[in-house]
Amino acid sequence: MNVKKGIFLIGLALMGQVAVAEDLWVAKTQKGFGWTGNEWELSEVYTQSYTRDGLVSLQTVVDMEGGVSRQSFRYNSNGKVIYRLTSVANSTSAPFKDTQKLTRTYDHILTGFITDNDQKVLIGTSWQPSNCYRQQITRNDAGDVTGMVRAVYFQGVYDPTHHFSIIYNESGDATEITTEDLDYDYNKQDYYWKPGPGYKDIVWDRYDGQLVSLDNLFDGANRIKSAVATIGGEEYRVSAEYFDDGSWIAHRLQYDPDVDLDLDEITEFTPYDSNGSCSIVSTMGYVEDGQMFGAEKHIYNFRYDANGLILLEEELYDNGETVEIVSRSEGEVEYDADYGYPIRWTLKVYDEEAGEMVNAFRAEYDEYVNLGTSAIEEVEMAGGVGRFYDFRGIPVSVPQKGQILIHNNKKIRI
Repeated sequence: MNVKKGIFLIGLALMGQVAVAEDLWVAKTQKGFGWTGNEWELSEVYTQSYTRDGLVSLQTVVDMEGGVSRQSFRYNSNGKVIYRLTSVANSTSAPFKDTQKLTRTYDHILTGFITDNDQKVLIGTSWQPSNCYRQQITRNDAGDVTGMVRAVYFQGVYDPTHHFSIIYNESGDATEITTEDLDYDYNKQDYYWKPGPGYKDIVWDRYDGQLVSLDNLFDGANRIKSAVATIGGEEYRVSAEYFDDGSWIAHRLQYDPDVDLDLDEITEFTPYDSNGSCSIVSTMGYVEDGQMFGAEKHIYNFRYDANGLILLEEELYDNGETVEIVSRSEGEVEYDADYGYPIRWTLKVYDEEAGEMVNAFRAEYDEYVNLGTSAIEEVEMAGGVGRFYDFRGIPVSVPQKGQILIHNNKKIRI
């Protein structure tokens, strides 16, 4: 059940909303099915309400074992979750009991960066901390990030567990990045700060001064052109080349004294579209006289539709003689003929023993509503003064997106 739910939630999170011209179609009902080996079996049913921007405001999940869970969301002006409340019930007719709640705040410049994550679970009659952490960014007078400290709630206090620091030279260029993580020495029975990955002698292809992690240094607003990296206590020479189509090639070279040669790890990134579809090829081998030999490749292919639904996710291993499938997921989407939103998504995964693709999961999306501007225009054309009313009985001549009105004695959402 957990595997099925995990796959379904990925689909839901990626799907979100569907845009057709100025329309904003969202599915109020979504069903998840697991493959029994012979047929599709319904496992969960999701019903959702949305904000006027197409974000989920209330989601109820009913599994076929009778369990019910519900989550309500609140967002800030940037569309980021600032509050989430989770409740459960034994059946659809039973009362809900709150079980978890989450509140979040974000950085004022990096609006997607969480500065306070306060998550609690209800134990008995009291709320207890669960996954609580704070991330504090420091900046210099120019507004550039100089550091970030992550602190995790533990035994009543927030203890720092990760340090991220950027050193600038006299010209104001970020030339060095260091990280360290709190670790435990079992011999000394004490905590200590363990150096993590770092970079020095950095030359940037571009840099916006708002870097807070080493997660991605070859894409986005901050891209390294060359540097010396320290990873696992060993040094590497890093270089990268970037192209107008968004693709890039990065090298990570390390000298191997045993063979008196450089070991080169090449990463090639190629984007395919604005949906996140791309390929990543990682090649590793020794270099002699400008030629690589003994190379091994790991190839990663990712393809998604415009709604974020998986069309292909795979990893291949190429040893120069044969290409093996490490993992593969293939999705097939059926779309509405008139509006283009997805109505069914079927996912298959690679079965290594059988050597073939097998059914794994299916999602069906139903009860679409249009939250977009064209929906408002349709109401305006069909309406006329006095035919639409708000809940106070006052006529509404020009309905606005997000309004809930009364039309022909029926409640409608614009």
